[in-house]
Amino acid sequence: GSSAPARRWVPIGNSNAFYGNFNGNGYTISGLYVNNSDYYTGLFGCCGGSITNLKIKNSYINGKDLYTGAVVGNIYGSSDAKAYVSNCSVSSSVVKGTNYTGGVIGKSSSYVSVYKCSNSAKVTGKDYVGGITGDALVSGSKYYSNTNSGTISGEWGIGGVCGYMSTSKPTSE
Repeated sequence: GSSAPARRWVPIGNSNAFYGNFNGNGYTISGLYVNNSDYYTGLFGCCGGSITNLKIKNSYINGKDLYTGAVVGNIYGSSDAKAYVSNCSVSSSVVKGTNYTGGVIGKSSSYVSVYKCSNSAKVTGKDYVGGITGDALVSGSKYYSNTNSGTISGEWGIGGVCGYMSTSKPTSE
């Protein structure tokens, strides 16, 4: 049998979000092992920026609570600072979470565009489970050219690309 890797990855950006722009330059991360007991599970935990041109394969991502995705657990933007995830793929991997679980992104909030992403990983969760994104708030966001061929399972709000999508009017302060 196989054993877990000796080193567990600590997600970039948890209660303090990552606000940069990460370009993977087409490189592949293989053997990513995330076994998290908190919110925000993935290569990136919580992000207010952008993640592009990255492949993740032969990896195991296990989130114990909310917001689990291989690339990013939770990503959000604003009308002034739009965020995006583009040209990212997840393959030959397992992504497990509870609520808001996606092969690529656990939850994407308003002003986040997601395009040219693919998932072939096995994704399991409880509620809001999707191949690309578990839950997407699509106000000010765009989704296009995303594909899923992975097996997605859960109890409620399950989908191939997005488990659940909703819109809301942005609130003013």
